[in-house]
Amino acid sequence: MNVVKSFFVSILIFLFSAQSLAQLDSVWYQGPSIGSVTGGAMQTTDNFSDDFILPGGEIQFNPPIGGSEDAIGDMIHNWDESLLPENVYVKDSHQSVNNMGNGGHTILLNSFEGIPMTNFIPPDPAIAAGPDHIIVCVNSMFRIYDKKGNILKTIPPGGWWGPAWPDENGDPQVIYDHYEGKWVLVWMQVNDAAQTAGNLVAYSDDENPLGDWYMYRLDTKMHGTVPSNTWGDYPHVGFDEEAIYILTRCIDFGGSGLLYNKIRIIDKSELYASNGGQ
Repeated sequence: MNVVKSFFVSILIFLFSAQSLAQLDSVWYQGPSIGSVTGGAMQTTDNFSDDFILPGGEIQFNPPIGGSEDAIGDMIHNWDESLLPENVYVKDSHQSVNNMGNGGHTILLNSFEGIPMTNFIPPDPAIAAGPDHIIVCVNSMFRIYDKKGNILKTIPPGGWWGPAWPDENGDPQVIYDHYEGKWVLVWMQVNDAAQTAGNLVAYSDDENPLGDWYMYRLDTKMHGTVPSNTWGDYPHVGFDEEAIYILTRCIDFGGSGLLYNKIRIIDKSELYASNGGQ
């Protein structure tokens, strides 16, 4: 009798575990089945120029931070110059000089000025290099350079993401997918008042970032088919031969703070074939 009971309990535990694992698979390991733009979204760099008036005036914090004005002022102005990289750099006296650059030594091929201060704190810079271009992103804009440092396009994110969604919130990421010869941009979107949140994703049509791009908005409030009350903070992006990986910190809209991290896996064969559709 005890053997029968034990066997019955084991079956119940197995069934419960299988059901739980199936639920976890649907909840935690799937993204939303469709994007937010039903007809597809497309953008082109032809809509933007190389010149752009940098944001100025009042300093903006992204995301907004609490604290007194004195504390904020201390953070901005009373920083210790002795901690700047050029002041704490120590040369390795044991490293041999190698002007030819052989043996693993780094050679500086070129340098040029990047995006200057734009009054966004923090700037959240990101950079990626392709065959002939470099893209540099900060919270307030991104720029496309050639490899001589010439500015080809300066693009404000509000105008850029407009075809996919009316608002964006910085935290930019950029990669060059050398497997497929495409650029990928990811921006955070969160709106406290409307309780909306998403990953804004755009990819270029080829290895040249000038020209046509295709866009998605992926709802970060969805865990598979299950809605949540969280938004995806500080996205980070990786890739391999098969997929694009987006990691976000899931933060509660209700004020409970960080709850957990989530990785969204996007099949590149589906993404790149969609041309901005669902």
